[in-house]
Amino acid sequence: MTLVFIATGIAAFVAITFRFTGHEVRVARRAHR
Repeated sequence: MTLVFIATGIAAFVAITFRFTGHEVRVARRAHR
């Protein structure tokens, strides 16, 4: 049960980080242009 909870937390953290990074890259590209 604990392992499943940890896995879900990691998956959510990775998803949020990936989304944030993608948004940051998009803004950086726009600023660069």
